[in-house]
Amino acid sequence: MAEARWTCGDLRERLEVLALTSSPGVLTWEPCRRVWGNVQPTAGRVVFSRTSVSAPGVQLVLRRQALRLTDALRWRGRHVFLTDIRTHPKGRGHLLVTGALVEPVRCVGDVNLPGGGLVFPAILAERYGRQDLQHEQLDPYAVNRIAYVLVTPKAVVLTRGALVDAGGTVYEVQLAHGLDETQTEYEVVRKEDL
Repeated sequence: MAEARWTCGDLRERLEVLALTSSPGVLTWEPCRRVWGNVQPTAGRVVFSRTSVSAPGVQLVLRRQALRLTDALRWRGRHVFLTDIRTHPKGRGHLLVTGALVEPVRCVGDVNLPGGGLVFPAILAERYGRQDLQHEQLDPYAVNRIAYVLVTPKAVVLTRGALVDAGGTVYEVQLAHGLDETQTEYEVVRKEDL
């Protein structure tokens, strides 16, 4: 990976800073300002969740500004999930930001209730380390059990046992990992007849 440079002339990429906004029953990522930065794809992958697999990453240099891990960036139409923000080691006037390139999906919580629940953006990712796909041969048919991790903003609260629509597919919420200050990770499962 090329070292992310920090001089003003190197900040040539246009980015949008995204903030989570709330209206009744809906959370969305909305652009709040545009900034210039230097963006370098990382050679490895970036861990953005404790329970899911990693994603391709980027390292960015931005001018020092109010930026939090609960914000996000949009770069060349891609969503950058922020994982680390530090003062750049070569200049206090700049930030060194690490992020994961992910694709948020539109989700609707509590679809098992009349009218549904909160509409929100989340990242649907494969689980890390455990068997995610189970196949059960029943007579005369078979069932696949598929598990994923749904990474949501902290403002989203899903009930265990309830149903959530993630990108047009309905999953059952099984576990919640809520110890992170900026996000909640839900283990979600669906069963498919073969």
